[in-house]
Amino acid sequence: MKFVLIGIVNTLAYFVIANLFVYGLGMGRSIAAFATYALLVPVSFLAHRRITFRSKGSAMREWAKFCVMQFVSIAVIAAVNREMSGLPQSDSWVVFGIISVLIPLINFAAMQLWVFAARHGR
Repeated sequence: MKFVLIGIVNTLAYFVIANLFVYGLGMGRSIAAFATYALLVPVSFLAHRRITFRSKGSAMREWAKFCVMQFVSIAVIAAVNREMSGLPQSDSWVVFGIISVLIPLINFAAMQLWVFAARHGR
C-alpha cells in the first residue's frame, strides 16, 4: 500500500511536471519526459527506501541498484517516445499517460526483487 501511495504521488508529479514543461514552457516532449524523470529519481529513492521498504541495507549499494533500475526505466521511456513519435505534440498527455503506467509496474518488481531485496536477507 505504501508503494502505491508513493507511486501515485510520484506519478502525478511526473504527469503534472512533464505537461507543465511541454505546455507551459514549450519544451519538447522527449526532453520534458527525461527532465521530469531525472528530477523525481532522488525523491523516489528516498521515499521508497525509508517508507515503503524500510531498508536498513547499504544506502550506497541500494542507490547504485536504484540507478541501474532507472536506466532501464529511461530505456522504456525512450521506447515509448519513439513508438509514439507520430502523435502530434498536442497529444503528449497520451504518451505521458502510458509512461505513467509502465514505469511504476517495472519499478515495483525491480525494487521488491532486487534493489531493496537485502531487507529480506537476499
